[in-house]
Amino acid sequence: MFRVKKIFRYLLVIYFIISLPITVVFIKNEYIRFIFHEVLVEWYSKINNIDIVFIGDSNVAAGRSFSSYIDVGFFSTKNLGQNGNTLVQVKATLNKALSYNPQFVIVLAGTNDIFLSENGYNNKDLFKDEYSKLIVEILKGNSQPLITLIPYTSNLQINKHIDIFNSQILNLVSENDIAYIDLNKFISSDGVLLKKYTTDGVHLNNKGLELWGQEIQKALKE
Repeated sequence: MFRVKKIFRYLLVIYFIISLPITVVFIKNEYIRFIFHEVLVEWYSKINNIDIVFIGDSNVAAGRSFSSYIDVGFFSTKNLGQNGNTLVQVKATLNKALSYNPQFVIVLAGTNDIFLSENGYNNKDLFKDEYSKLIVEILKGNSQPLITLIPYTSNLQINKHIDIFNSQILNLVSENDIAYIDLNKFISSDGVLLKKYTTDGVHLNNKGLELWGQEIQKALKE
């Protein structure tokens, strides 16, 4: 009996030695916690609907589960944002997004299309056409779109293009009577993204994401 207890104590010590570093990494590493969250949400989605699905580019991807920025349940969100996504690529994730039967599909896309447009690969009319198709598909899927306008960058010339593309988005949200968020009212001054809200002049930092989360929270309650 004594020998069994001794073995048990040894096993317990080994367990703590192995599990403690893993626990510390899990607590400290936000990305690992996000991966864990996504795996659990994927499992949960087999038996229940997911309330909110995010689609878009790197600014969406940076929000991870968005649980740090909006007051929602652990299983309420799914993030399908991917770095570098153009609108066409975002649209390609829509079938996956709608498969979760979400109440809301939150969209932020267009920054990468702006950079393409600067090099002659895209244009505002094509952008509007693709964005219109995206909105129509979301509505057909019985989900509610929540659109975020393209955030400004630190480059004033690029922001002039952003204004043109955003005017196309505004026309669409008006035509379809859907909600939208204009972050530029809060994160910019004189038409330029403020340094305190960005990591590199293009991507939102934690402060920028937190502000976006606050606006999402308001829109969800309306």
